[in-house]
Amino acid sequence: RGLTDKTLLETFNIFEGCARNLQELSLHGAYRLSDSGLASILKGAPLLTVLSITDAPKLTSAALSNIAVVLAPTLTCLVLNGCKGLSGGEEMKSALSSLLSMERVSLADVPNIEDDTICELVRSWGASLEMVNLSGTDISDEAVVALSKSCPNLKELILTETN
Repeated sequence: RGLTDKTLLETFNIFEGCARNLQELSLHGAYRLSDSGLASILKGAPLLTVLSITDAPKLTSAALSNIAVVLAPTLTCLVLNGCKGLSGGEEMKSALSSLLSMERVSLADVPNIEDDTICELVRSWGASLEMVNLSGTDISDEAVVALSKSCPNLKELILTETN
């Protein structure tokens, strides 16, 4: 839970051959994980299809850019719940809209996720999205309408405690 960047990197170095083939990575409660630590992990695991990171307050928009650059060809599921250092807006839209194979996205409790961010992202992801979790965000009816119009394969929509 409280693994430092150093410990994570040492672990990935030990399992270097295995990490290259890693397809799913969950770092729940990774409150010490930084942008540079995540960048190093992503470099060592470029075939990830599922990346789940929760409660990592040190991650910023630089982390989103790294995710987009390294994992754009492979990532289908992204969970960033409770990553309070992230922010909606232009940087998020720019980075995440390049992830063209997204099927499952969870941005619960990420600050400043608003309608315009979601509307932009569903333009990129709409046809492939099957699950979206926007609990605890500041979206309104506009984002929900955009999801309903642009995501014909949506099977699960979670909007608990949206503002």
